[in-house]
Amino acid sequence: MSAQTRTWTTVDLPASMQFAYWREVICEAFAALDPRPIANAHGRSGHAASGGFSSSVQLLALGDITAAHIRTRGHEVLRGFDQIRTDPQDRLFVNLQLTGSARVRQGAQESVVPAGSFFVVDTARPYEMHFEHDFELLSFRVPRERLMPLVRSPQRLLARAMDGRLGVARVATGYMQSLVEAGPDLPDAAFSTLAEQLCELVAASARECDTTNQGVTEAANQAFAQQARVWISQHLADPCLNATALAQRFGVSVRYVHKAFASGGHSVGDIIRQMRLTHCAEDLNNPSDRRNVSAIAERWGFRDGAHFSKLFAAAYGQPPSRYRQAQRGAARRAAGAGD
Repeated sequence: MSAQTRTWTTVDLPASMQFAYWREVICEAFAALDPRPIANAHGRSGHAASGGFSSSVQLLALGDITAAHIRTRGHEVLRGFDQIRTDPQDRLFVNLQLTGSARVRQGAQESVVPAGSFFVVDTARPYEMHFEHDFELLSFRVPRERLMPLVRSPQRLLARAMDGRLGVARVATGYMQSLVEAGPDLPDAAFSTLAEQLCELVAASARECDTTNQGVTEAANQAFAQQARVWISQHLADPCLNATALAQRFGVSVRYVHKAFASGGHSVGDIIRQMRLTHCAEDLNNPSDRRNVSAIAERWGFRDGAHFSKLFAAAYGQPPSRYRQAQRGAARRAAGAGD
C-alpha cells in the first residue's frame, strides 16, 4: 500500500470566497491556525481579503508524519493560546522554504528564512509566520518524540533558519524534496525508516548550526533591511515612521528591526533621517520649487522646524534657507558663465 494523498485548492472558487476557504484548509490539514491577510501601508487588508487568493495544498500521509506541498499567496499565520486550547497538539513542523521568504517568531527566537532554508516550530507553543509575497513551502508534521530527543538544545531548534546551501542542512533539504517527490510511490514498510532519517538530518543540521558560523542569518538580515529601506522611502512623509511602524508592517519585533539595520552599520533612525534630509536638499536646490522651507520640511516628515534646521545644518554645513540661497546663486552664476 502506498502513501495516502489529499489535495485542496481554492482556484475553483469565486475570488471573494478563496481566503475564507483557505482558512478552513490549513486548519484541517495542519492545526488550528489564524491566517491573516497582510495589511497595506494604510492598515487595510490586502489582496487576501479583498480579492482572489489562489492557493493549494497537497498532503501526503507517511506513517506518523505528513508531508505537505503548499503554494499560496503572501499572508500571515499565527498560532496563539486560543488555537492551542482549541486544538492541542504535541507535534513539530519542519518547513522548507522553496520560494519566497518567511519571517518566523517563537518565544524569544526570531528569524528571516530565505528560499532554500528551513525552520522548525512547535505546535504546543505560540508562534507567528509572516510571508510578505507569494511562496512555495514543504511542511513536514513530525511527532515531538521523534525529533526532540535527538537535539542537543531543543529550544535553540525552534524558529531558527537553517541554511540549505551548507553542510548537513544541504543534505536535509535535498532529502525533504526527494521524500515528497517519491512519497506517492513509497511502501508503508518504509515510512518509519524514512521518518527516522528525516529527523536525524534535521537534528544534525541544528547541531551543526551550534558549531559553525553560517551566513544565512546575516544574509537574511541584509535582505530584510533592504526590503524595509524600500518601504521607508515610500513613507517618508509619515511623521510616525520609525522602528515600531516597520515592525508592525513586516510582522517582526522592534528588536529584530534594530538588529537587522545594525548589521549594516546604521540605525533605523539614521536611515530615515538621512533619506528625509536628502529629499529636502533636492527640493531646496530645485529652482521651480517655490515652497517655503517649513513646507518642504513638513513634506518629508519633519514637523519641528527648529529641529529640522539643526539636523540640516549638521548634515550640509549651513541652515536650509542659506543652503537654498547658496545653491541657487551658484546655479545662476553657472548659467551666466555659459552665456
